[in-house]
Amino acid sequence: MADRKRKIKKKNFNKVPSYYIFRMYFVAVFIYLMMILPANWISIVKSIPNFIQERENFELDITDGEELHLDFQFNRDNLPYDIFDIAFNVLFWSFLGNIIIFAGVNIPFKLFFFKKRRNKPISPRITHYCQKYLNLSAYINSLIFFLSFMVINIILIINLLHLRNIDAPLVFLQFFRRFLFTSIFSTLVVSFFVFFWQNHRLQIKYLEYIFPKETLYKRMIKIKTISIKNLFLFSYLLIAAIPLVMILFSIFTNITVVQDHHSLDASQKELLLGPFYELIQRNPEVTRTFFDEVGELIYIDSINSIIMFFGIFTNLILSFTLSLFFITWTRERMIIPMHDLLDNIQHMAAGDQNLMTIVKTNDEMGQLTEGFNIMSEKISHNIQYITKQSEAYSRFVPTQFLDYLEKREILDVKLGDHTQQEMSILFSDIRSFTSISEKMDLFENFSFLNEYLGFMEPAISQNHGFIDKYIGDGIMALFPGSTDGALQAAIEMQQNLNQFNANRQSRKEDPIQIGIGIHTGKLMLGIIGGKNRMDSTVIADAVNISSRLEGLNKVYGTTILISEMTLFRLQDPDYLVYRFIDAVKMKGKTEPLSVFEVLNGEITEIRDKKLETKEDFELGFHYYQSKQFKRALYHFKKVYEKNKNDKAVKIHLRRCLNIIKYGLPDNWDGIESIGFK
Repeated sequence: MADRKRKIKKKNFNKVPSYYIFRMYFVAVFIYLMMILPANWISIVKSIPNFIQERENFELDITDGEELHLDFQFNRDNLPYDIFDIAFNVLFWSFLGNIIIFAGVNIPFKLFFFKKRRNKPISPRITHYCQKYLNLSAYINSLIFFLSFMVINIILIINLLHLRNIDAPLVFLQFFRRFLFTSIFSTLVVSFFVFFWQNHRLQIKYLEYIFPKETLYKRMIKIKTISIKNLFLFSYLLIAAIPLVMILFSIFTNITVVQDHHSLDASQKELLLGPFYELIQRNPEVTRTFFDEVGELIYIDSINSIIMFFGIFTNLILSFTLSLFFITWTRERMIIPMHDLLDNIQHMAAGDQNLMTIVKTNDEMGQLTEGFNIMSEKISHNIQYITKQSEAYSRFVPTQFLDYLEKREILDVKLGDHTQQEMSILFSDIRSFTSISEKMDLFENFSFLNEYLGFMEPAISQNHGFIDKYIGDGIMALFPGSTDGALQAAIEMQQNLNQFNANRQSRKEDPIQIGIGIHTGKLMLGIIGGKNRMDSTVIADAVNISSRLEGLNKVYGTTILISEMTLFRLQDPDYLVYRFIDAVKMKGKTEPLSVFEVLNGEITEIRDKKLETKEDFELGFHYYQSKQFKRALYHFKKVYEKNKNDKAVKIHLRRCLNIIKYGLPDNWDGIESIGFK
């Protein structure tokens, strides 16, 4: 059990993502430094000749012959303050304030995910904070970086203005301009970098763990944001602009203007113009005009070209790294939500219902996901409605009825559809229901019937039968296939009746009695009616026989009567406790029908008495049909003496006595004709 818990915990630990604070901070600072340090190193190297020319304000210490060590000591007496100390202090305190504010804003998120990964309880205050500020965290974090670095840039601008006011050397002004440009550009790039990184993490990784999933099935921010088209365009422009600006900066910081040199001799001009020098020299007028304007030309010398190519190379590496980040974020912003959506679409196509996808973005993909969720919810609602409607229809038209008509649903049913099957038909009825209902008002009648039918219906459905219709207090049920289910249902109905009567007696109400008749035979199931009103029905002689068997229970004082066709079709007759009752001829029929009483559901005392007298009862009937009426009377009397409440034996006694007293009727065949339908 302990190993199982550890596995579950480890699985959850791996699933919940980490919240990036220090990783994001240090990567952003590293990118900032990697953008400004090479550029300013290049600027310093580029300015070395100019620094040497300004030696009245600098002290140059050159040692070791091969290595060049620069110790710049600006004449600080000309400045109202120490700009280098202030710049350093501002840089230090800006970074320190940046990390403190950045950590303060993000530590609650870090703590939330730390506890979430370890399945530890999370404070409601932390949860509330995370839910309130998560969607703003990308803006807040990028703004923290932007403002802290802009403080440095503002100080640089102030220092640059002071240097201009005190007529500082041009080399200083150029150096500060380059540093300011690099810092501002780096600030913008890093701010965008932090924004896109945090926005990518919160959309793809964080949302579903902080907010309840029910709130994520719709877009949380309804305002219109950047579209996918504009997102790709912006990403492409950003990916192209970063290396382009860096390369142009490396180029322009290393160019030299010809007019910076006082004069050029012929060899320098030939070196500057290359093969065009001789072409220009052929026309004196062009030569004079061209060399008057040659001061406007620019060139890159050998040292500066080395510096330029070094700057371009480092900038390309940094640009490539940043481009990978932006491309990955843009790709995952599209692929991950699309994959989740496609996965749910495939599951829905396979038959799964109520599939909802988390809306992770606010662009067209987010709108598409939200639309899918709305569609999925409506489809699920409609399926549930149709299912409930189908279940409601099945209460009126049993699904088994449709199955036998080979119809998938009720909409496929047409007037005249029919099929022929062999089934067992069960009829049941409440004894003396009219007198019982007269004692109740309409509401009590409905309540009584619903309570009674609620006890009877499970016995039928649990034994693979279905109710064809309710006829007032009567039930007509069909049992396809084996007749054992019909017999078992009848027995359980009789047992359930005992519980129903116990409930009535606890309310000081009279118990009721029922009769059940079962017959097996061929029947026709079909749809009858007219254009505007149709109904399912069963038409067959077997239905009439089953109904008349149920009515015979009143005559013989029995509860369950079955025909010989039902008895002979039992697959497992050993469990059945029964006795022969009579041979009857239904009205309109010429063939006799043997009737049997099922005793399984009877009270033990009554069942035992009927089983004890079963042999004498059947011998009496045998002698009765053999016209040995005195012998038959003898056996029937033996049964009566042991069970005076046996109504069936009383009927046979009366028949024997009448024949002995009045003689045999004409056309007597030993079969009792049933006059009622």
